[in-house]
Amino acid sequence: MSANALGATLAIRIDVRSLQVTLPPRGLSRGVSDVSSKDVQVRTWADQTAAHSSASTWVPCEPANCFDYVADFSRHAEWTTNPVEITRLEPGKSGVGARFRAVGHQAGKEWPSELEVTLCDRPSTFEFTASGGPIGTPKDDPHRHTFTFTPEAGGTRLILVRRHPLPPDWSRAKRSLTPVIVRLTSGIRRRTVANLRQRLIDRTAAVP
Repeated sequence: MSANALGATLAIRIDVRSLQVTLPPRGLSRGVSDVSSKDVQVRTWADQTAAHSSASTWVPCEPANCFDYVADFSRHAEWTTNPVEITRLEPGKSGVGARFRAVGHQAGKEWPSELEVTLCDRPSTFEFTASGGPIGTPKDDPHRHTFTFTPEAGGTRLILVRRHPLPPDWSRAKRSLTPVIVRLTSGIRRRTVANLRQRLIDRTAAVP
């Protein structure tokens, strides 16, 4: 999932110049149909350098199956909240260091970003970074998405932690509003992980 699909704005449009946050209307079309998000718990917080979120859910699947699905960038469009196309930049390269180009579609615009796998420890942890997107990233400090998969109650506790660095040119006033902005995105973060959970359940049910 790219910075466009999983980034700080997602389906919420943020005007950083006027500090206005516009929520999408109900029923807005996204990359996949929304599913129930009642089984996902979300926490958001912020500091002076970044916005953070953690989304947790339980999935009745083995950790290795969850890991393999999330680590397959060709499947991300199946569960992101906005349409996205992801292309491998170096054919044949996989694992840590593999790079991809993503183009997210949001608010009628295309937002390119570059993804790079930074941690690939099957079946427990998968992490990638994303530079670019609607807000952009400071130099050498990209968006970071960390997935952990822990055995729990015959299934898997799936947690997605995101760190979104703030633009370096943001004033102190803008930075002070970051906790409010990231809190407003919590519903979409919850739906993203709910979509992922449902796709994992569907894939498990389809296996004979």
